[in-house]
Amino acid sequence: TYVTDIQPTGGALDGKCSKITLPKPPLKFDEGAFFSITTYGADGYIKTENFALNNKQATPNADGSYTFHFNCEDAANSIEVVPNWNMTIRLYMPESTDKILEYIEEIKRSSIIEPA
Repeated sequence: TYVTDIQPTGGALDGKCSKITLPKPPLKFDEGAFFSITTYGADGYIKTENFALNNKQATPNADGSYTFHFNCEDAANSIEVVPNWNMTIRLYMPESTDKILEYIEEIKRSSIIEPA
């Protein structure tokens, strides 16, 4: 499942240090499920070497959520972006269709890319 509705605005869109925190998604982690964030330039192509992170590479927060940083050099879970960037959140192996759709609606309502 892909989520493309959450996008940077303002300073984040310009490439300033920013972040997003996502709650742990309802995936079948015990069966190898994972999720990732991949970033692209305005033309839809990957622009940096450090363009993506998944939950297996990232460090979770104490509550199980994940905070991903963008252009925050010394921050944990930092991804490099270029001005006018966009991102895709990928969610592999959901526990159920209902749970993943509910999760997507929740993050679309409550998760924003904000200054770090």
